[in-house]
Amino acid sequence: MDKDEIRNNLSGYRPEIYRDDDPRIAPSLQAAKADPELSQWLEQELAFDEEVSASLRRAQPPASAKEDLLRAYRSESKWKKRRLHLPLTAAAAILVSSAWIAHYFLMPPPVEFASNPAPTEQTFREQMAFFASQRFVLDEGFSTNTESVAWLAQRNYPTLKTMPPKLFRFRGMGCKKIMWQGHRVSLICFKNNSNEIVHLFVLARPALEGSPDASGNLEQLLVFHERETKGWQDDDQIYLLVGSKPGVNIPNLL
Repeated sequence: MDKDEIRNNLSGYRPEIYRDDDPRIAPSLQAAKADPELSQWLEQELAFDEEVSASLRRAQPPASAKEDLLRAYRSESKWKKRRLHLPLTAAAAILVSSAWIAHYFLMPPPVEFASNPAPTEQTFREQMAFFASQRFVLDEGFSTNTESVAWLAQRNYPTLKTMPPKLFRFRGMGCKKIMWQGHRVSLICFKNNSNEIVHLFVLARPALEGSPDASGNLEQLLVFHERETKGWQDDDQIYLLVGSKPGVNIPNLL
């Protein structure tokens, strides 16, 4: 099994539901625990799931939810009595869960990374590639990259000063705010011509001032966490493209 297959097998793993020796997940679980990267990924997945579960347990339905559901049920029953209906408790759970999930995912706080003594181009590449390998939620969804740029600029996050023209023509997905080593990073996500997701990270150049590599090798193709990374720079910004999964071709975009 490769790492993507292991992640896929464990994406629904819950310790309170599956035993560790369950034949459906045991091989993938053992492989993940033996691999530092997968072990960290699994720990983050379980922490995220627990956070969502805890928030759902704290969620309170609107005071009128029960009456609203009963009213809708009675109204529909008048003209179609034979129609199958969800139990009211299930419908209420769906209503509450949907409302909370919408609130939770619309405006999450900026992602923050632990600080390292000396930020370098290599650590920036490696950590952004690792971030791209994890599950995360966009702050806002947009169908064009231009909209993502405008949204980030309104919030004083790095914007695009120079960008290969064809990147603007790709179908946008949205954007996210990230904090890295105390510096703001903009993330813009879009899909290439093969319908594969690509991440563009934008960082102000002063963030790497004094770094040994000084962002001089951005145009070199390097692979971190099985993902291709390559970028460019101008007088003010550093731009890094990262594939969302192994096999996404980055050089073809530039």
